[in-house]
Amino acid sequence: MRVSIRFKAAVVSCILLAAAGVAGDLALAQQLAERVNLPSSIGQVVSVATLRVPEKAWRHFEKAKDAARHNRLAEMDRETRKALEIAPDFAAAYLLRANSEVRSRAFEAAIADVKEARRVEPDALWAGVLLAGAYNGMHQYEDARLVLAGLRGMEAQSWQAAYERARAATGLLDIEGALHWSSVAMACAPEEFPDVRLVRTNALIRAGRWSEAQSQMELYLQSKGPLERRADVMEALENVKRMAREDELEKVASR
Repeated sequence: MRVSIRFKAAVVSCILLAAAGVAGDLALAQQLAERVNLPSSIGQVVSVATLRVPEKAWRHFEKAKDAARHNRLAEMDRETRKALEIAPDFAAAYLLRANSEVRSRAFEAAIADVKEARRVEPDALWAGVLLAGAYNGMHQYEDARLVLAGLRGMEAQSWQAAYERARAATGLLDIEGALHWSSVAMACAPEEFPDVRLVRTNALIRAGRWSEAQSQMELYLQSKGPLERRADVMEALENVKRMAREDELEKVASR
């Protein structure tokens, strides 16, 4: 008897989550794909609030931003703290720190920093994407979806927004949305951000498209960028390959 796609997806969900070290959750191992690439335009949009920030605080912010790009997180935290000591109402500094907190899974701290940025500057660019990333990381997918629905302009059109939309849709079992937004993110994300392939993988698994999911995982492992989830993906890949083989055999048997 043919096993349902829904059942298989649940099985692989458990497999992937076990690989990620988070057993018992059927959210398709969102932990395997949650790193957001730092938007380079944080702090570049001029507003009344940013014009009030002293030059000395900006110097610390630029050092923090450079440290974040090169994954020197202790230095990033130190320079961000100095910037905020000089200018407590520095929205971009809060967002820079929130990005780091999302990466380190300090989601509640990230949400608090995004809220501080919005207090200072209600329309702060990238606040919505970072907030959605934190909510997705906490599996609060409906909250993430609502935040993303309110995005405007370049932030709404960014690949980062598409990436978070795909994650939220996957968590909400919106297979059509997950496939659509993961495809958009794949088309626009930079080559050095391989985690986007894991978001696509999760969507394909939910759709029962095992061979395509296998291909995306293999392409992830061949990527040049930082592969923070290599071990997890390699472990999960064997199970996805097995599902792909079983699916092919069932197709042959049903002809």
